[in-house]
Amino acid sequence: MSSADADTDRARLRRTQILDAAAECFRRNGFHAASIAEISKAAGMSAGHIYNYFENKDAIVAAIVERGLDEFQEVFERFASADNLRDTMLAEVDHALECCLDLNECRLQLELCAEAGRNEHIATLVRRADAHMFDRFVGLMRSVLGPDMPQAEVDARVEAMFALFDGLSVRAVRHPEVDRQALAGSMRRMLAALFEPD
Repeated sequence: MSSADADTDRARLRRTQILDAAAECFRRNGFHAASIAEISKAAGMSAGHIYNYFENKDAIVAAIVERGLDEFQEVFERFASADNLRDTMLAEVDHALECCLDLNECRLQLELCAEAGRNEHIATLVRRADAHMFDRFVGLMRSVLGPDMPQAEVDARVEAMFALFDGLSVRAVRHPEVDRQALAGSMRRMLAALFEPD
């Protein structure tokens, strides 16, 4: 490995270390209460070192949103390469519920949404990421539902699908004792209905 590659790997590891620490601070104390000083302490490095990688706290949030997009891309590629999108998505429901009902992840997502409601810069980042994911899924749904279904209906079905899973973050906080097995069955039935051509 060249020294340039080693430097790139070190920088990537440092950025990940900072993002993991920041995410934990946001979960624990909220965006506004999480200072760069607190993030630096959680990351085990100086505040000055953090500023070598991120200009400010908004830049850290932007990178967390971008990381979420990277994770989405992995899921999307799996769905896009599936022989049967409907069956593949239905088979993934248990795993999706496990992720969506994870309280640590829910706290972070709800904090990001709350900050987007207060901070127009963060709102732009969150909306841009959502639009990217939405458009990719619209393309997948169109491939299943066929060319004759009106675009507004395809869009509405993807919106309903996203609402089903996004809403789990709120439910995880309000009702953490939910019967996941029963919920998975209901989610599969609702998702299956979204794939019906009418």
